Amino acid sequence: MQGLGSRGILGIQYEATYGVLPTTDTPVIAADLTKVYIETEGFKSSRNLVASTVITGVRHSTKPLLGNIDVQGSIATELGSTLGMLIYGACGSVASAPITAETPGTALTTPVGVIDVTGPTMTVTCSVAHGLAVADSVAVAGLTAPTELNGLTLRVIKVPSTMIFVVRIPAKVSVVFTLGSGTLKKVSTAATSYTHTFKSGGTLPSFVVEKGFTDIAQYFLYTGCKVGKMSLNLDPEAVQKISFDFTGKDEAVATSSYDTVVNDLLKNSFTGSMISSIKENASGNDLSGKVTKLDVTLDNSLDTSIYCIGGGGKRSAIPEGLSKVSGTASMIFENVALYNKAVGGTKTDLVVVIKNGTGAGTAGNEQLTIIIPELVFKQETPVISGDKGLMVTLAFEAFYENGTDATSLKLVLLNSAMTI
Repeated sequence: MQGLGSRGILGIQYEATYGVLPTTDTPVIAADLTKVYIETEGFKSSRNLVASTVITGVRHSTKPLLGNIDVQGSIATELGSTLGMLIYGACGSVASAPITAETPGTALTTPVGVIDVTGPTMTVTCSVAHGLAVADSVAVAGLTAPTELNGLTLRVIKVPSTMIFVVRIPAKVSVVFTLGSGTLKKVSTAATSYTHTFKSGGTLPSFVVEKGFTDIAQYFLYTGCKVGKMSLNLDPEAVQKISFDFTGKDEAVATSSYDTVVNDLLKNSFTGSMISSIKENASGNDLSGKVTKLDVTLDNSLDTSIYCIGGGGKRSAIPEGLSKVSGTASMIFENVALYNKAVGGTKTDLVVVIKNGTGAGTAGNEQLTIIIPELVFKQETPVISGDKGLMVTLAFEAFYENGTDATSLKLVLLNSAMTI
């Protein structure tokens, strides 16, 4: 029986340790795949055959040897409100906060936090059993330091013991933890809506990725997967496109899924008609109704070359390099305002708001804001390509210089998920 693409599925899960399957990590984390709706995917493992050059006395080649394992993958899908894991995977920093009231339990007993700014994570030790499990959420309030965590809801990513747990924190949080009169509390009842603020340039998480051919019972499991590139393609009509390129460590093949019960966040796609505004120059220049296409690419400059002796031909690490954000904006040619900024290398910004329903963040009312706080346009003179209306396409490059957002790309997602 031939496998059908229509029966294919794909799921992802965070790794606690790069390249280590959560169910075999210490402490053990249960299988917890989240389904990703895809248009296409490109996950595969390849391995070079290394030719031997020894002379054996005959004119025939000897048997080739096995080289290093190269895991690469891609996901092409529709931009929507349930892709938070992948967006975080590309950006490396997320801060989640309730919009409406959530219900936390009692305060954890004398928690002491140790912050790893490169994680970025916080390891918390309590004097009494905390009762938390992986994927639980902790509400933070009233800390003396770091104050940046106050009001956030933090996701538990590891539980080394009944007294110790680890939470993910946003990038660039101050390193000193002082509880003061503050509290850490397990969230018992979620709010109806949350704000998730993603910023590029953080430390990238790694994932387990599984693709399954359900009709022929073949499953390919990839570990140590990091997002090297995220590409957004916005246009006025239909669904908006987004894709993610991965590099990974290893592949395993089985006849059954790694996780028999997969989280399904459902498909909730944004369409062109949901793009409510696009503005430039701190919202002083409204480009709504003028831009015909906007492409944005985040490139994490992954180092894919690290293979170590004794590593079994698998990547020992996939460190990220510079976070590079670039793109192009195609629009109606009405004046030379943006062109003059390109000529002068004048710094500006872009803000795009995509809104489903009211955009309040409750189910059916999600919102995504894409913010490029600092960018310069590339000089490109408009040309006459025909007798119809004139268009201009301006490429741009983003950067971080001194903007208050301290990032070159910021995305703010409002939805009903407690944490990402």
